[in-house]
Amino acid sequence: MIFTPRQVVNRAVFRGARVERRTRHHVRLRRGMRRSTVPLYGDVVPRGTILRIERDLGIDLRRPVRVSDKRTPLS
Repeated sequence: MIFTPRQVVNRAVFRGARVERRTRHHVRLRRGMRRSTVPLYGDVVPRGTILRIERDLGIDLRRPVRVSDKRTPLS
């Protein structure tokens, strides 16, 4: 699956992560004691980067998000 940086951040937030820090080029996410960084540059996030973020945060970003699962997305 192909994700944009915004989709990756939104899916992580929906799964329980929170935005710890936002810069012009990166978003730092935190879930419990786990942390990961999402690059905001480029049109798509490479598959390897998505796998690293999933491993770092302990969540599955590729699983579909149901409407009932949604929390407030980032704007």
